[in-house]
Amino acid sequence: MVIVSANNAITVKPMGRMAMKFDSIPSGITAFAPLAAFVAAFGLSVTPASAQSPNAAVIAANCAVCHGQGGAGAGDVVKINDKTPAQITEAMVAFRDGKKPSTIMGRIAKGYTDAQVAAVANYIGKK
Repeated sequence: MVIVSANNAITVKPMGRMAMKFDSIPSGITAFAPLAAFVAAFGLSVTPASAQSPNAAVIAANCAVCHGQGGAGAGDVVKINDKTPAQITEAMVAFRDGKKPSTIMGRIAKGYTDAQVAAVANYIGKK
């Protein structure tokens, strides 16, 4: 593959394929032009992290650090394995929005999107 960059335009010539010409590159991303050309040349696509489905098992593993294995509770930390998905979602959203007092949960919950909260609540919650 040959990538030619000139005057804020790039031409990609993959081996054995027709050349593809991109007339302009948005300002500020010219450093990424070779990468963009590579992706375009091979028809690759990347899904942004925000659009990917949340991995509930990974998030739930973070919960186990404080709430114990399987959410059974540990010391003064609340048991969560007896809560329904709706109860977990309600608590996480309240922590995240500062409507429920906490020591650490408010800061942790702020890092999760609605989709991630729902995924982990459904993963951990009592059915």
